[in-house]
Amino acid sequence: MAEDLRRDKGSGSIKELAPNKYIVRYKGFSISKGLNTKAKAVTALKQLVNDVDNGILTKEEIKESQKDFEGLTVGEWLDLWLRDYAALTLDDSSYDNYERNIRIHLKPRIGSILLTELTAVDIQNLYSHLHNALGLEGSTILKIKHPLSGAIKQALLLPQFKEIMKSDPFIGTKVPKTKPPEIRVMSIEEQSLFMDACKGHRLEAFFLFALATGMRKGELLALEWKDIDFEKMQVNISKSVSRKKGAKDVKSSLKVGNPKTYKSKRNIPLLSTIVPILEDHRKRQEKEISIAGSAWNQKQIVFCSTVGSYIEPRRLKDHIENVTEAAGIEHITVHALRHTFVCRCLEKNVSIKAISEILGHKDVETTLKYYAHLIGTTQQDQISRISDIFEQKDVIAEETKYRQIFHPKNHRKRVEMPTR
Repeated sequence: MAEDLRRDKGSGSIKELAPNKYIVRYKGFSISKGLNTKAKAVTALKQLVNDVDNGILTKEEIKESQKDFEGLTVGEWLDLWLRDYAALTLDDSSYDNYERNIRIHLKPRIGSILLTELTAVDIQNLYSHLHNALGLEGSTILKIKHPLSGAIKQALLLPQFKEIMKSDPFIGTKVPKTKPPEIRVMSIEEQSLFMDACKGHRLEAFFLFALATGMRKGELLALEWKDIDFEKMQVNISKSVSRKKGAKDVKSSLKVGNPKTYKSKRNIPLLSTIVPILEDHRKRQEKEISIAGSAWNQKQIVFCSTVGSYIEPRRLKDHIENVTEAAGIEHITVHALRHTFVCRCLEKNVSIKAISEILGHKDVETTLKYYAHLIGTTQQDQISRISDIFEQKDVIAEETKYRQIFHPKNHRKRVEMPTR
């Protein structure tokens, strides 16, 4: 039975095809000739990596790689591409998403098709299955498409692939339309009920801080006390916590990494009204530290477990459900607190540019994409500011008439003034 001898991401792979028969692959290139021991395969892989990275491939290496490509399936290429190309640039969260979509959606449907025989029909049938059979929306299908698209684009750049497949199988395919995301926002009344229901809850400060800053869930959970500057009244956001499975991981675990985008590393203002809430929270935390003793984690996490470690993000769902139930309002997610923050900002006429910067979006367009409908709800109030211009209708009408009478084009002839 063929054995796939996994290696570190970005370092190529060695596969035992049969007893005393190996093949090594790296970035779409492969060698199998004469590799009858693992030791020879390891040496050959090192040479292949060097030749590929330095652009000194021999004709024999290219020819053998082309032959290997002819028998390579979509599933095999997706695995190779993920390990040798994508893993070098993806963060753990994105890698985890790519690996999961390849394993769950792509390989079961098109993984057995030869890479050189993949067609637009195959890809469109995949989209149809995801949309019609599984009921997935266009936005989700786009995420599933990303690793497949990246793998195909990379293959088309390789010389051994160009010789045997010259067309892009994505040409002519179309992902189902994406519906605008449904965003749940609390009304002012609901927010008041929610805040009242938070009182006394262990995560009261977490929920209120989320409403006051618009921070993402992972950013909130990664926050340390040193990130809050009470003198400058600002919060430094530089990291995020999430459950991820990296390239070398057997199972997922809580990891601290960079925020969602490069613009997500930011400083945001701290409201003076939230400071007393944080102070009470810290006093409560100091009591927990004394109870936990040596079991307490020393990372100085602001919103942490009862032993000072990171809170499992999935557990927040139960906590917020308890609060909304106590408040007697419709269920919301933690992310809805971010949406509610935006809505309150818009109601107070905070500029969309300032909101975008506080949220850590990569650009204003991203903010508009998600919140354009909320901006629409305040348009009536905003446009009413100019209504007084049209209240003095008689004055405006007289002024218009005056301008028409005395316009230069109406006075080409000299007008005689009446004598007294």
